[in-house]
Amino acid sequence: MAPSKSTAGKSSAKRSTHPGTAAAKEQKAESNYQGPRIPKPPGKAGRSSNKGGYNLQEAMGLKEDSDRYNCLRTLVRNQMDGLLKPGQTVRKQKKMAIELCVANLVKKYRFFRRFEDGWPIRDMITIRLQNAKYCATRAHKAEMEASNGDSESDCSNTTTDDKEDSGDSEDLYDDAEPEGDGDSDVTEIDALHAVSRVPVRENEVQKSVNAREKKKFDEVPLDTRRLEQLCLASRERLELVLDTKEESFIWKCLEEEVNPVTSLASPNYPTMLSSVTLEHVKIVTAVDYFGEDGKTVLASTLAGMFPAEEMDPLLITPFRPRSFIDLLLMPELVLGILCLMHGISEEEAYDMKTNRIIMKENHRKIQEALCEDSARERGL
Repeated sequence: MAPSKSTAGKSSAKRSTHPGTAAAKEQKAESNYQGPRIPKPPGKAGRSSNKGGYNLQEAMGLKEDSDRYNCLRTLVRNQMDGLLKPGQTVRKQKKMAIELCVANLVKKYRFFRRFEDGWPIRDMITIRLQNAKYCATRAHKAEMEASNGDSESDCSNTTTDDKEDSGDSEDLYDDAEPEGDGDSDVTEIDALHAVSRVPVRENEVQKSVNAREKKKFDEVPLDTRRLEQLCLASRERLELVLDTKEESFIWKCLEEEVNPVTSLASPNYPTMLSSVTLEHVKIVTAVDYFGEDGKTVLASTLAGMFPAEEMDPLLITPFRPRSFIDLLLMPELVLGILCLMHGISEEEAYDMKTNRIIMKENHRKIQEALCEDSARERGL
């Protein structure tokens, strides 16, 4: 039976949530928004306003346009499937993969460019990963309980002692980790003393205000003298990289993206890697954490400590001095300085470096896209 005209009209008015159709429509969609970029609301997406949260659809200005909101969610999910690992929450994903998701979506779909740092995309990613982890945890628990029930059924004709053992097994499952997003450490807290033991968390609104009032890194003047001293203090770290480059932190990070790492010694390596892998390599080896002036200070100080012409070819082979400095020594120097400045581990220093560099790169791409849109509208 053919659908009625009214039904057909309604269905055609709705946006398709198929990834291909949604992507095509969003790429063609007009973007007439001219205002300043919209900041992230205080609180957490998905929580009620009484608990310091907000409704994501309303915060995006799509309260009356559920079809478009669902289309955008489909596009985000489609991007996640290609870059993120299923079954893991945000904290366990590679930060570079998340940032690439955000950057790709902002570049492709103009609607997202009106939001600061792509926060709706980050919220959608977080919510979807949490929900997937929660469902997996529940399914695991249900299956374990079902398996336990099967075991009890199989042992129904055993002795009383065996039944008591089965009861002990039930207790083990009763003590299983409670449902949740699977990402937080669970500790037992005495209910009578919980109020005194758990510190009061900072109000979400106040946290947002404090973050806005905090002085930006770019506003802090560069202390050239201090940076030179930190470079010199990192000499021992760099000597270890020269002696055993395969044991260096940056080398191990590169190994996750390129195998073998020595293939980067080829001058043509950018043409040999996929665009995603090349983007990862650039982020791992980026050294502009302290800005262009800071990068110049690092390069000149490093050249004084380890002149390229004096490097032992046997130690750095198959790399040439210049590529060895750019791909390994300079990035390791930035990590060493951050470790000394903040008293943190290599992993924490690496996260600090990559997060800042990725945010700067995303900002640059967004600005370029906005300029392209502006030029296109002027007919240039």
